[in-house]
Amino acid sequence: MKPSLNLRKRSYLLSIFCCAALCATQVITGCAKDDHDSFAPGNEYELVLGTRLLQTRATDTYFEPYDEIGLFAVNTVTATPNLMLLPTGNHFNNERFTLQQDGSTWVADNKVTFPTDNAPLDLYLYYPYRQAPFSMGTQIDFQVQTNQSLHSDYTRSDLATAFLDTITRRPAVVVNFYHRLSQMQFQLKNGSGYPTLNDLASAQIRILHVNTHATYDLAQDTILSTGNLQNVVPFQPTTGWVNNGTVLLGAKAIVAPQVFDANAAIEVTVGSKIYVASLAGIGALKSGKSRVFTVTIGGSGISIDTDLNDWNNDGEDPLYGNEQENDDFITKWNIMAGDTIMLPLLLETWDTTSQNNVPVYYNMRVDWGDGMWDSIVGTYTQRPVHYYATGGMYELKISGYCPYFNIDRINPYETPGYEHTRLRLTEVVQWGDVGFKTMEMAFRECSNLVSVPGKIPNVQNYWGLFQNCYSLSNIPGDLFEGCTNGKEFGSLFDGTAIQTIPVGLFDDCVNAENFGGVFSNTPIQSIPGNLFANCSKVLSFGPAFANCTSLTAIPSDLFANCPNVTSFDNVFMGCTNLTAIPSSLFVNCPNVTSFWGIFQNCTALTTIPPTLFAGCQQLTHCGYTFQGCTGLSSIPEELFAGNRRITSFYGTFQGCTGLTAIPTKFFDNNLEAYDFQYTFSGCTNLMGVTPNTLSYELWQRGNDPSEFPVTNVHQGWGCFTGCDKLTNYGSIPYNWN
Repeated sequence: MKPSLNLRKRSYLLSIFCCAALCATQVITGCAKDDHDSFAPGNEYELVLGTRLLQTRATDTYFEPYDEIGLFAVNTVTATPNLMLLPTGNHFNNERFTLQQDGSTWVADNKVTFPTDNAPLDLYLYYPYRQAPFSMGTQIDFQVQTNQSLHSDYTRSDLATAFLDTITRRPAVVVNFYHRLSQMQFQLKNGSGYPTLNDLASAQIRILHVNTHATYDLAQDTILSTGNLQNVVPFQPTTGWVNNGTVLLGAKAIVAPQVFDANAAIEVTVGSKIYVASLAGIGALKSGKSRVFTVTIGGSGISIDTDLNDWNNDGEDPLYGNEQENDDFITKWNIMAGDTIMLPLLLETWDTTSQNNVPVYYNMRVDWGDGMWDSIVGTYTQRPVHYYATGGMYELKISGYCPYFNIDRINPYETPGYEHTRLRLTEVVQWGDVGFKTMEMAFRECSNLVSVPGKIPNVQNYWGLFQNCYSLSNIPGDLFEGCTNGKEFGSLFDGTAIQTIPVGLFDDCVNAENFGGVFSNTPIQSIPGNLFANCSKVLSFGPAFANCTSLTAIPSDLFANCPNVTSFDNVFMGCTNLTAIPSSLFVNCPNVTSFWGIFQNCTALTTIPPTLFAGCQQLTHCGYTFQGCTGLSSIPEELFAGNRRITSFYGTFQGCTGLTAIPTKFFDNNLEAYDFQYTFSGCTNLMGVTPNTLSYELWQRGNDPSEFPVTNVHQGWGCFTGCDKLTNYGSIPYNWN
């Protein structure tokens, strides 16, 4: 276990604590006071590197356990302090300090002390540590990685140094590290031929023919680019480009400071097309600076605009601000004293290539919120657990790479004894950026979850994300802002306490395919018009609003831009207070094939629009469509007149006790229909005669295959069961009544 740390993004900040050796074990608490007696002449004072505030590196990672820093110190010469550092013979010579497993203690290989006479020192620090840092004099030769696509290689390409002059013994000295190389950041804009930014989402960048080697003089604080022209692959987040609505962000690389030569260029590959733009004549890359390249890709070619920023900028990357704080995934938990909580990680996932389960790799840090943290790196066969001695509200922070977080897997069957974990979660404070691959069932049955923030990670699968989160009553309107990758939204809010659906909730979900059960079993009272206006790729709505018993109306334009839907099965099933159906509800849904149970048990419905299904010419299944709609008193004769492909009317009006008649020509255009099982079963108030077509009763259709050309056997078991008030009830075959 490791102490919890306050993680903020600035320059590399360290603290140097200077304490007498006799109290070295009390560096922070015992020696941080201004105790002049402890600095008495003649005593030996050990210099201890510790973290007053352990900061993130400006290259986006932590100072992690086993990071190494080199430190030189010379006796101060006030007139020319920078000229006194020598390769050897200094007060300290390349003393290595290593960050320990606890994440806060820096330990030197050798005992490092201040002069006993408290003579002032100049301190020179550099990262990363080398056993022999100087190639000549006090010069550090440094080569960046040519492939920085992995974040670890991007951070390994950073050279940072610090200098403090005239330092005497004191409780703490803050050290600021600064970047010495140059950063290139890239953002993409779409030009002609690429209508949207998403058309560039697959773009890959290479930097061609740039200097990758530099020499930095630690004494002189000077840097010289020394060539080694190479091609460099920049780093991009595992989640891909970030779309901020104007440009795509996310790619960056570290190279040597330089002026681009005639062969330097940026290469952008989009699909099978390769665009190359020369960097010759573009402004220089300067030490400690970040140059932003805005690359516009269009049918006519590629163009570049550029801007120079202060990379150091108090340690913040200029495009991404306080990145590490924003990148943490933060949740809040109401812990009981003595709780042991299991971290809900997936241990294996299905690999479609090998058709086998494969272990999941993690590279993350968990701050448990109680002063302890763990580093989780590699694959695991057991989920990490953490014990809390004291009850209370705790914030759990995850940073790094955590592709899967699924509380649904912490249940009595898979993890007996830890199922209380899901009951302790109360809030998602911040989604961060930890590389989530899916949100499927991530918080399913977290019954005490009451709050979630907007701008959820952009993944493909949100199925069952908040299913049965009974205490969740509000959702932010920007929850799915930028979620252009989302396809699966089934059972998303099923069983929650949500009463109001924010307008525009799914506006950015342009690739959504399934909304089955998205709001089922919720107390929503209304549905915003145009809720799915931008979701033209949806294939199924399944039981999207099933059992929403407080819902009284449906907006007429709800499915106006959903032409690809094939299934509306059970969408409004059990909406017992729904009083009307807009006649144009499905007018733009030409590909739907099934309305199975769509209005089942909508007991407050009194009428059906005659042209409700007129535009649905591919419709084949109408089983249970109006089953249990006891408030219906009549059926429009032309209801299915335009649906010539219907094959099944299984239980379509079963239990509609308010119906008093069936139009005699009701099925005249449904010559391919063969399944009439239970169609009017339980319609006990039906009177008049049964419907017929071409003088054939429903049960006689199979006698004339020339008029009713279906290959299936006609079925009608129980079609008119209980309909004994029909005039011709006595002539109905026994298996049909």
